[in-house]
Amino acid sequence: MKKQGDSILKKPRIYIVEDDPIIAATIETALQKQGYKIIGDSENYATALQQIRELKPDLILLDIQLEGDKDGVDLAVELDKEDVPYLYLTSQTDPETISRVKKTKPLGYIVKPFTENGLRSNIELAWHNLSLTAKEFSVLSGTPRNESEELLNGLSDKGTLKKLTTKNGAIWTLVKQD
Repeated sequence: MKKQGDSILKKPRIYIVEDDPIIAATIETALQKQGYKIIGDSENYATALQQIRELKPDLILLDIQLEGDKDGVDLAVELDKEDVPYLYLTSQTDPETISRVKKTKPLGYIVKPFTENGLRSNIELAWHNLSLTAKEFSVLSGTPRNESEELLNGLSDKGTLKKLTTKNGAIWTLVKQD
């Protein structure tokens, strides 16, 4: 039974970056059974980055071992620059890889082999935690750009201003100061 104050989060639209087509298909099937929408997949850095920018998924499942010269950690660095949330889903657990991963900002690290329940649980928790972080922001939307800018200029002493661009246009946010 749903308690008062609980909110129902929409399930994220997921993009899969995985170099093994069988594993990618397994992930996709497992998540679709759980009601998730998979909006695309790729097996290399360049295609993934291009499609992620075009499709604007809510969440990325990111393998580290990819086809080509650049790997999933290289892609994560780019995703961090663009504030795109992702979870690593990989078999890579060696100290060198973990050291590189520590320089990125994933929502989680799922080690293969995985179970369907483990995958679902990690995605749910990451999405929930991301939504809690989003609630810490004051989002200003639905007002004309000049009114938003004027309002935000008056709030600038209360936090750092950040502009997020979405498919629907610009959303201005005020990030609380620490």
